[in-house]
Amino acid sequence: MKEVKELKGESSVSIRKGKKLMSYDYAYKLDFECNLKDGEGKTVGSITGTYDIPEMSNATGDDDDWEANV
Repeated sequence: MKEVKELKGESSVSIRKGKKLMSYDYAYKLDFECNLKDGEGKTVGSITGTYDIPEMSNATGDDDDWEANV
């Protein structure tokens, strides 16, 4: 990851009936760069882009349910 372009959201922790309850809701965009190397370790190319998660929250369920745009 090269740079955090945008990070918005909120999180909270509360205790109810003796149990810790955590909640979160975030949206973020990250710039990335990846160098491609051959079997000898020589850089043969690179890829750049943006990784965008428009909504990440405990209400959306498992990690597999989050929408990601690359």
